[in-house]
Amino acid sequence: LSYVPPDTYTGNVNDVSLYDHLKLTAAVASCLYYYLINKEDKNWYLNTNLSKTNYRECSAYRLVKIDLSGIQDFIYSISTKYALKALRAKSLYLELILQIFSEQILENFELSIANLLYLGGGGAILLLPNLEDVDIKLKKIENAMNLWLYEKFRTKLHISIGSSELKGEDLRTHDEDNNSALSDAWSKISKQISKNKAQKFKFMIDSGEIFNYAFNDNNQAKYECSVCQIEFSEDELKNLDDNNTDESDKACSNCRSFFNLGAEVIRSSYTDKIYALSKEKDSDKLLALPKLELNEDSFTIDNIYLKPVPKSNKENSNIDNLEKINNFVFHNNHNYLHPVINCSLAVATDENHWIKSFEQLVENKVEDKTHYKKIAVLRADIDNLGKLFTGQKLDDDEATKIFGWQSNSLRSLSRDAMLSRSLGKFFTHYLDKILDEYQKHISVVYAGGDDLFLVGAWDTVIEAAIKIAKKFSDYSTNSLTLSAGISIHNHKYPLYRMAQSSEQAEKVAKKNHGKNSLCVFFDDGIFRENNSSHCFKWSEWDTIIQHIKELDNLNLSTALIYELLLICKELLNNSSSKAFPIHRLYYRLARYEDDNFSDNSEYNQNTEKNQWIEFKANITEIFESYALRLGDFTNVSLKLKYYETAMNYYLLSQRDNEAIKQMY
Repeated sequence: LSYVPPDTYTGNVNDVSLYDHLKLTAAVASCLYYYLINKEDKNWYLNTNLSKTNYRECSAYRLVKIDLSGIQDFIYSISTKYALKALRAKSLYLELILQIFSEQILENFELSIANLLYLGGGGAILLLPNLEDVDIKLKKIENAMNLWLYEKFRTKLHISIGSSELKGEDLRTHDEDNNSALSDAWSKISKQISKNKAQKFKFMIDSGEIFNYAFNDNNQAKYECSVCQIEFSEDELKNLDDNNTDESDKACSNCRSFFNLGAEVIRSSYTDKIYALSKEKDSDKLLALPKLELNEDSFTIDNIYLKPVPKSNKENSNIDNLEKINNFVFHNNHNYLHPVINCSLAVATDENHWIKSFEQLVENKVEDKTHYKKIAVLRADIDNLGKLFTGQKLDDDEATKIFGWQSNSLRSLSRDAMLSRSLGKFFTHYLDKILDEYQKHISVVYAGGDDLFLVGAWDTVIEAAIKIAKKFSDYSTNSLTLSAGISIHNHKYPLYRMAQSSEQAEKVAKKNHGKNSLCVFFDDGIFRENNSSHCFKWSEWDTIIQHIKELDNLNLSTALIYELLLICKELLNNSSSKAFPIHRLYYRLARYEDDNFSDNSEYNQNTEKNQWIEFKANITEIFESYALRLGDFTNVSLKLKYYETAMNYYLLSQRDNEAIKQMY
């Protein structure tokens, strides 16, 4: 039903699927039902004046957004050789927390999963009835959840809940001035969440709860977990891997659980296991998840545990202590069961289906003798998505192609929900299909909402990034764009620094005019916020790839390319100088031609020599035009930057040599 229109009347804009229409209709109906029971009485349907009431004008609905903050620090604060396994588990764990927490809120309001409009990317959107005590209940639930998160992870993770009431008319229309109440609601919710983030754990300070942890002898820390760097008592730390007795790998129970889950969850595709929620913890490697309980007028959160069980037991109703409704199946892991959690499973594994380490990822292409062993980290997200949902005015160049949201005329809750679901589907299911051909070289660390974080062999990551951007453009009918940043590192480089560097590269791409760009940092760990020499539109990377192929076909020596790159960098770094010694370029090219294309040279083939002559003429013209300010300087400058990036790529793709090691 996701591809079936809600009706066939051509006079309507049928861009919302029948599935989304029916799902939202069920959510709206259930909210209105509980609103009427609360406002009227249980026999409201017998009220003879009911038909005279315009319930479209009643504020019967409460739009709720749940935001999980601290994701960056939580996921990337890992400093061990087992990082990739823990990374996968942590990103999955966040999805599970939000899924369970959202479903339990709906359960407390006696609502179905239809009222969960969207889940993913560190957030969830719910539609609740606008009852008298809804704000109070939501605040109590928020505080209970944050207390549970603090007990588990201290200040690393925090839940914020924002809400706004809506009328029935607000769900579908705009006023005469083309202003949308839905956009106003999103803006109001965003402000509430921003305020909550600025006052994290304020309720614990106000109530004095924080002091129970600060001065409790049982919580006095003595030793630091080697993975998350949170302090614990000595008896709370054990070896991260039971098969490894290295004392430097002592880890807390949570990190041991993440390591175990990250190692096992991908293998569940090849074994007879699925994951269910258990009330009992029969192993110290089971991950704790929240279980929301209503006790009189207050909420508390207990622990339930993510436990692997045989697939054959899934239909067995006699399994003790299992929450049957909330059993989790990850997509592609089971032939018959519909997935409950959609997450990307694009992970590079070895022959035994264990997740590859960073070192294994770079050694994966060892048969390619010219491959330079470096890891690339990619971070990407969708351009201007926040403006779309909050109804902010887009710049002229942004608003030319983004669906119907350049105005509020087509804003509706059903369209927002459909867009969110469709984007989530791309970054889970479709992303795995796109990365099929790179499955030996790339692992997805986090993909959800509008965010993407992946690691892999450096050249494969660049190639995959360009393909992902192209497929996303096709998927959104050229209406939405991505911006991405890639940083390239030694596989032993600290993970959190990799994350920071790729984030900085992404920011550079976002600052490029019109966004829709990819920025690559070739130099290890150097943050160049104001230097965008390797930042180009996705379409411009096609030209760069052609230059890379040109250099590769010419089979030029790395020494020559290195010299040309030095000259190129000197030109770009001294753009105000007109006294550039161009004779250095002439000498280097002439010397190389004499050594390789003289009459007695074995390379003196017509085709190769013609290619060299064409390359020499082209590179000389560009360098001369830039140095002497000839012609269209802006265009010449761009061509020079194309070649600079292509030469960086080409050098990195060649064998190890001292010149390259000095550069990188």
